[in-house]
Amino acid sequence: MNIVRIIDSPNERFHLSPLYQSKARVFTLTTRPEIEILAIIKEGAYRAWTHVNNMKPSEFCKEKLGLRKIKQYAFLRQYWNDADEQYRRNHHFQNHERCLAEILVDYSDSCTEQV
Repeated sequence: MNIVRIIDSPNERFHLSPLYQSKARVFTLTTRPEIEILAIIKEGAYRAWTHVNNMKPSEFCKEKLGLRKIKQYAFLRQYWNDADEQYRRNHHFQNHERCLAEILVDYSDSCTEQV
């Protein structure tokens, strides 16, 4: 059995129950960016966000950009067409980081091939 964890922070801790430790392999994928960072980039506000002290991306989206539905599926479906590519131009990936969109596209393609 394999367990694949997709997280956006390398500091998140995960402890597998001793019962499963010999039965499962755990793969942790650390992805960037957060949904809110993508919105900030898409709205052309990345530089403004980097100059705001102690404001989380989610707070910035709500307070400065008026994006209150940022994590709702219907909103996401129509909004995120090109933000991932814009993020790649602004972010320097470290270690084994990948964009979430890459993982989803890879997964989607493998599912399509199996059908």
